[in-house]
Amino acid sequence: MEVSCVPPDLRQLDGRDAELLVCGVFSDERPLHGVAGLAGWRLAGMIDRLLESGFYGGAEGDALLLPGKPRLCAEKLVLIGLGARAGFSLARAERAIERLVAVARDLDVRSMIVEVPGRHVEAIDAEAGVDALLAALAAADARLDRVALVESAAAHNLVRDRVARARRLAARG
Repeated sequence: MEVSCVPPDLRQLDGRDAELLVCGVFSDERPLHGVAGLAGWRLAGMIDRLLESGFYGGAEGDALLLPGKPRLCAEKLVLIGLGARAGFSLARAERAIERLVAVARDLDVRSMIVEVPGRHVEAIDAEAGVDALLAALAAADARLDRVALVESAAAHNLVRDRVARARRLAARG
């Protein structure tokens, strides 16, 4: 599986092509930030309207599938509910990561752009988030060929190092 990074910027995201774009939504974060905020803007407020109507609330474990293209870089957008921002922890991030990997597997996608849950507000550190995502991807029976992680430019080297470390560990068996 090829793992790369992309900055959280619409122009940079537009330069990528994927079947699935995944981001987390806190139940009490308004306005939305990170990729969810960018996607909401591109979708002319559709995500905000779904939140305001109560159709989707961002409760922990909730997932919502929306069309992405032509306004987004991916065919499908999945919002993963993270629950309340207060008390967000690595354990909750890991549960959200397991959920998003399961959704990707169930949708049988080959390429995905993902914002690690909680990273858009630095509720967890990049190293722990990347490690949790890589572990979940390795454990899942997903057919992913390409995964791009949405991370700040400052975290790209860290992500690259963590991916290389995970590959070395996997090679050792």
